[in-house]
Amino acid sequence: MPRQVLQDQKAVRLQDAVQNVSGVTQAGNYGGTGAARYVIRGFEQDGNFRNGFRDSDFFTLSEIANLERVEVFKGPASVLFGQAEPGGIINLVTKQPLSEPYYAADFTAGSYSFYRPTFDISGPLNADKTLLYRLNVAYQNSGSFRDFVDTERIFIAPSLSWKIDTNTTLNLDFEYLNNNTQFDRGIVAIGNRPAPIPISRFLGAPGENDSNTTAYRAGYRLEHQFSKNWQLRNALSITIKQGK
Repeated sequence: MPRQVLQDQKAVRLQDAVQNVSGVTQAGNYGGTGAARYVIRGFEQDGNFRNGFRDSDFFTLSEIANLERVEVFKGPASVLFGQAEPGGIINLVTKQPLSEPYYAADFTAGSYSFYRPTFDISGPLNADKTLLYRLNVAYQNSGSFRDFVDTERIFIAPSLSWKIDTNTTLNLDFEYLNNNTQFDRGIVAIGNRPAPIPISRFLGAPGENDSNTTAYRAGYRLEHQFSKNWQLRNALSITIKQGK
């Protein structure tokens, strides 16, 4: 799913994107936090991949403001990325710096006081265009049809690309994501039916069920082209998650 599809659909969550793919469904959303597993061809995945690396577990949220595309590998193709369930994997490919100046901004508003501004800027840092940058920033704030359930999210993702020579390139990327929301399991069931209470009724303790998580992602990718047929790539990716 290329970036154009995400923009056309005004997707703000990863589950908005993967619903375009047959055989892929979400397995819960961890108390409304947006973190979740996905079921691909009947097999439940523990986490997603980012630029070909295992990136997160069930509890880690993925922000889509910095995504160039979302790849879904089904069946045997998924084993190319190492240990994974046989159903497939979801691989998130991040945006890369551009050699020409680029500036974009977007603002999305919706029901329950939802608003989400984003901007994306990129271009060269020197005259010969051997040093490129890109910066993606997103802020999201919203209420909910559920009492006391609010969300605030801050996302910052800078990246640099250094063309060391005609055949060698070094890419550096970093992401900061802070997501603050209320952990909400929804309405309880009595017998085989939902309890006869308003759907807006929050059953937790306001202020005591906060879910505040922070995720740091960093990595590099070094590539050297020996010829048209031979290329060496060395890469590293680190994800650190804090909070509950």
